[in-house]
Amino acid sequence: MANNQSRPSIWIRYVDVTFSLFDSKDTATRFLDFLNSRHPNISVTIELEENREIPFVDVCIKRDHNTFSTTVHHKKTLTGLYTKWDSFTPRKYKSNLIRTLTYPGGSQDFSKGGHTVSK
Repeated sequence: MANNQSRPSIWIRYVDVTFSLFDSKDTATRFLDFLNSRHPNISVTIELEENREIPFVDVCIKRDHNTFSTTVHHKKTLTGLYTKWDSFTPRKYKSNLIRTLTYPGGSQDFSKGGHTVSK
């Protein structure tokens, strides 16, 4: 892209989801138009922050001036149900679920708010 004005200052990709930071909504929209003009079979969508926060994967990123903080993000569809131990699911998945749920301090630390990063 020849115009550096439309490039994001932060670009973090996880599988098929990307977190990007732009100077303005207009710049983000121009970059979205650029990406969607590259190939007719590729369609990129955008989700803008609301109330200075935006979910990214399972993390809620909150912005306060030059500071970012994170908390665990639960989707509205979260049921809180887990795989039954006697289900036909590979044992390694069930063991890792138990390990994740019983990680020392894990759930307590997540509920307290996570990390803060300053720019």
